[in-house]
Amino acid sequence: MMYHGENGYCKSTKRIISTTRYIINELRKIPGIFVIGEPNVSIVAFSSNNFDIYKLNYLLSDKPNGRGWNLNNLQFPPAIHLCVTDMHTTKGCAEQFIQDVKDVAKELIKQPNKKSEGSVSWVFFLFYSCYIGVYIRK
Repeated sequence: MMYHGENGYCKSTKRIISTTRYIINELRKIPGIFVIGEPNVSIVAFSSNNFDIYKLNYLLSDKPNGRGWNLNNLQFPPAIHLCVTDMHTTKGCAEQFIQDVKDVAKELIKQPNKKSEGSVSWVFFLFYSCYIGVYIRK
């Protein structure tokens, strides 16, 4: 805040909120994707009832053959979220994110039963299995 000052901070905040609203509106137009809740500031959580959302995250990620995005997995319900920062407000960044989500979602809709790859999905699966097992035993 000291570097940008109050005025710079306010301008950055307005850009982030504007970009977040753009991303929310565009995600809602993508078949197979739904936004969770009504995001107000900079965190956009979304999921799918048509395909494994963790697979979408993997294919969008910075892993080999991914698209270079850094999204976070969520659980209860299974979802992913994007934290919109000032970087996402640069020209073409949000538009590229939306295009990448559209492209990957379109492919996943064609193969809805394809499950996630990588260790992250297993961590959630194991945690969920243990949680349910403990809950049922109580």
